[in-house]
Parts: sequence; C-alpha cells; structure tokens
Amino acid sequence: MADNQNGFILEAVHVTKIYGRHNIPAAKKLLDEGLGKEEIFFETGCTTALSDVSFRVHRGEIFVIIGLSGSGKSTIIRCFNKLVSPTSGHVVVDGKTVNLYLQTDYPKTALAKIKIQTCGVSFPLHIRIPGYAEDFSINLNGSPAGGEIIGNYFRLAKTWDDDEVLISFSIKPRIVYANPKVHQNCGKVAIARGPQVFCLEECDNGSNLAALSLDAGTPIEECWREDVLNGVMQIKAKGSRLVEPKDPESFSEKFVPRMEDAELVFVPYGCWGNRSPGEMLVWFRADC
Repeated sequence: MADNQNGFILEAVHVTKIYGRHNIPAAKKLLDEGLGKEEIFFETGCTTALSDVSFRVHRGEIFVIIGLSGSGKSTIIRCFNKLVSPTSGHVVVDGKTVNLYLQTDYPKTALAKIKIQTCGVSFPLHIRIPGYAEDFSINLNGSPAGGEIIGNYFRLAKTWDDDEVLISFSIKPRIVYANPKVHQNCGKVAIARGPQVFCLEECDNGSNLAALSLDAGTPIEECWREDVLNGVMQIKAKGSRLVEPKDPESFSEKFVPRMEDAELVFVPYGCWGNRSPGEMLVWFRADC
C-alpha cells in the first residue's frame, strides 16, 4: 500500500479490468496465459480494458495518461473514482484502500449488492434512484439504511468497515407515447422496461411489421429467455395484424381494413440484428 508520508496520492497495483456479461474468469485465465485482447474476445466475448497496470502519482505531480481510443484510459480513472471495480488488483487513494464490488443481473432484475471492503474510512455513497424505479429500498448490513434523498440520489454517509449495501426496486414494462410533434411517430407507441427500449423483429413476428398494432388494454408479459442471445428479456403482448389483400394494387376502395389476432414479441433494441436478417420496428400503432 502506498504510504501517504512518502508523497504518493494515487497508486494502481497490478490492475486488470475485463468487461463482459459472461465468462470473465475464463477470459482472465486466457489473459494470464498470454493471449491477446482480440483472441480473448473471440474465445469468450469479453473485452480486456486493462492488463496488469501499476503506477504511482506523487502529491502535486501532473501525471498524464496517453493512449489510443480503447486503450483503457477512462477505465483506470473509473477504477480510482469507483465507477468500476478492477477484475483483479486494487487502487489506493491518499494512502487508503477502498474496494467496491457490485453484484447484479440488472436489468433482468432490479437487485444490486455493493460490497465495500475497507477499514475505518469515511465517505458518502451516492446511489442514483432511476425515474422508472418503483418500491425503491436500500438495506445496510441487513437492516434499512438511514440516509437522505437529495434530488435523484440516496446519500449514505458513514465510516465504512467491510459493509454490504443491498439495493432493490421493481421495474415493469411500460407503454411510452410519441410526442405528436415527431411527425413520423405521431399517434404511435413504444415499449420500455427500466432503462431499455424494446423493438419488434421480423424473426419473431413475421414480415411487414408496420401491419401490427398493440392492444394497449391487455397485460404485458415478461419472459426471460436464457436460450436467446445468451440470455435476454423478451416482452410479449396481445395485438392484431392487418390482413394483407391478395390484389397487387397499391390502393383500392376494396381494401377495407380487416384485422386478425396476433402475439407481439419484443426484444431490447440493443439486441436486434443478431439472429437473422429482417425488419425491425420501435414505434408502432396501438389500439387504446
């Protein structure tokens, strides 16, 4: 550990950071075996942001970190301000070691556990309360946490000593409506859940997605699919589809709209285009 009397204000000690939803231990093992960043990503889908980084910054020193985009400059700074935690190694600030470990499967569920490993260090922890969060609660070491809400943050100030903070709230699918000033989406709706916007894909709903509409008065169902894209939340809802006429004309007085029942299947917008080519649609009609 850096000794503050020696003038070290910041220290990184063998810091490695690997990003990924799965297979981080496997990626770390490959990194230790000497494989490169691209090889590790190909084998595991994980991104190596930092690998065994160590340095010290003296008090009063101007210390510059230079590198190409994606070389880990922002990640090492986030390790110091605790926005991310190292996969291995640790950082020291002003002679004090504080390790924060976040465990969560968010946004599958809205449960998060923060483990704060330190001894006798005082600082405030600010936990953001999302605007869509319902039944928001925070426990400290198994009991309701005493803190204060400031704006959109829950402020928890104490002297930390190997504590555990549990954050929980509920997130439900919701219908959002386009502003009529957005002409292309006027009168249309979209599905959101937590921080994610969802979309329709052709591989789930068939072609001509514009023919679909949502029955906004029926329940919306959540369905976690481990077999889709290594785990994804699907949303299902009842709706209808315009029956396409067999005639080839672009318009006709005969084309009086006829509807048939349909089940609408949504996936997070960030997941589309990863299964098969086809249409995608975010904004669609709703029968309110």
